[in-house]
Amino acid sequence: MLTFNTQFPVNSESSIEDLLETIKTWQTNSPHTTLPKEDIKEISLTEDAIVKNKNESLQTLTLHKDKSSLLGAKHTTIQDSIRWTTEIVGSKKEYSFWVSIQVSCDNSLPTHKIPNTKKPHIIKLILENLGGGFDGDLKVQKQPTELNSKQIDIAKNIITGESSNLMPTVYVSTTNDDRPLVNTEKLAYHL
Repeated sequence: MLTFNTQFPVNSESSIEDLLETIKTWQTNSPHTTLPKEDIKEISLTEDAIVKNKNESLQTLTLHKDKSSLLGAKHTTIQDSIRWTTEIVGSKKEYSFWVSIQVSCDNSLPTHKIPNTKKPHIIKLILENLGGGFDGDLKVQKQPTELNSKQIDIAKNIITGESSNLMPTVYVSTTNDDRPLVNTEKLAYHL
């Protein structure tokens, strides 16, 4: 069962190798992984790889063609009767770089409830290590983007649905005393 799904642009100056290094860091620093850290560190772009043990695996696949590169990574772990699968795909073209992340959860015992999924930690690592990219006029980042009076057209396009953004955008206006009614820092963090 698909429990989490997102895609977002990252800094187009970053490389597929940067994404692979971030995935490797995610796994080697994870307190939950049981995979051999040395085997994870050996994964490279030169060949497809799989690192696995009894209850966990990490697979990577890389493709290069002309000025485009793709990286796919699939991490699967079994905890009790629950199998968690995280799939990460990076698509790097000459002027853009998008990352897609999906988390799914299966339970081998139909009587047990599937747990709620939290936002995967890998998203934070990717934004920290590669940097957010631009989706239309807005940069993807952990903090809210505050518009100024010179950016009225951006606000207008967001409100009217005419912006060139592919991702959903939340517009928060301020009151007469120039303050929002919601905590935009917390809202941005949870989005």
